[in-house]
Parts: sequence; C-alpha cells; structure tokens
Amino acid sequence: MVAYTSFDSFLLFGDSITQFSFDIIDRGWAAQLANAYQRRLDIINRGFSENLRALIEMVHSPASPTYSPHTRIILICPPPVNEGPWEKECQQRGMSMNRDWEVTKAYAEVCLSVGREYSERNGQGEECQVDVIDTWGIMMEKVKGGERTLGEFLKDGLHLAAAGNDVIFEEIMKVLRTKYQAWHPAKMLMHGPWWRHLDVDHPKTDLLICANKPPVPASTV
Repeated sequence: MVAYTSFDSFLLFGDSITQFSFDIIDRGWAAQLANAYQRRLDIINRGFSENLRALIEMVHSPASPTYSPHTRIILICPPPVNEGPWEKECQQRGMSMNRDWEVTKAYAEVCLSVGREYSERNGQGEECQVDVIDTWGIMMEKVKGGERTLGEFLKDGLHLAAAGNDVIFEEIMKVLRTKYQAWHPAKMLMHGPWWRHLDVDHPKTDLLICANKPPVPASTV
C-alpha cells in the first residue's frame, strides 16, 4: 500500500450553507471545487461559529498559537434571505421565523467591511492576505437587473439552490484566477503520474514519485 501523503488544502468553515456545499443535486460550490481540483488539492468542509475578525486573527496574528502565515483567507458574505419561503419552511419544521432581511443584510455588510479592511493590507506582509466575495451584492444586482430571482438562488429562502452555488463557485475561481494564479487548477500539477505517463516497464518507480510533467488540461472553470 502506498503511504498516504496529505495534499495542500482549502479549508471551508461556516454554517449550514457551508455544510450543504457538497450537495451534488444543487451543484454545491464545494463539490464543484472538489471536482476542479481532483488530484491537486483537498477540499475540506468544516463548520464553526465564531467572530470573523477573531477567526482571521487566529490564523494571521503572530501572537496566536494557531498562526499560519502562508494561509490565505477568502471570506464569503452571506446571500440575501428570501423571507416568505423561509417563513413557510420554518412553519413546516414547527419553528418560529428565525431570519430577518435587515439583520442578514447588516451581517453581510460587516463581513464585506472586515474583508475589505484586511484585503487593503494585502502585500504588506505575509500575514495579510485576505479576500472577500460580496455574495449579497452580486446576487441582488442580478435580481434587480432581472437576470435572476431570489427563488432561483435560494431553494428554501435561506440555503443555496444550484444557481446560488454557481455564483459562489464562479466568484471563488475569479479570485484564484486574479490573485492566486499558481493555485488555479489549470496551473497545478496533478499528484501522481497520469496513467498515460506511466513507464509500463517500471510502474513502481513512477507510482512512488509525483510526476514532474505538464498538468493534464483542466476543464474550463
């Protein structure tokens, strides 16, 4: 058995929207990432509730025991909430309405503000590499422009439908294309040799090393 070697990884942390991001039925954005990064990076899905600023400092502050200067952070602002459908969902679950448009909007604005505050420091040191995706703003622009409805973005008024997952995936890939080209899947080598590259006379040797050959072309993302 070949010894397991961990890959570099994208760690996803958040709430139920993050948890459900591997849902293949609704083209979950994390599932799309995992597909794009086959044999290149691990996509690890974790959910933790914590203050955004505190989470950033836990990783990027030299005083933190979890300091990781080479870790890059992409904050994803929450999407809008479609109150009508979500209220019906809450009633069906025997719960009282637990989301409010203005509160969710305020949270999205704070997330965007924190992300921009830290992103303005990008390039000033390894400890300052933060980007932010304005999910609320992007979706509302499309809704106001008549391209989409909230119902197309949110399957129950709160959690992402396929179109909503597509937005987040596309925005993550946009950040990677513009800020971190070396981590774009089209630029990364696959771990292990592609089967067509194997030396059939010495397969064991090829399988024990990571092939230093041009990456297999990735699908357009």
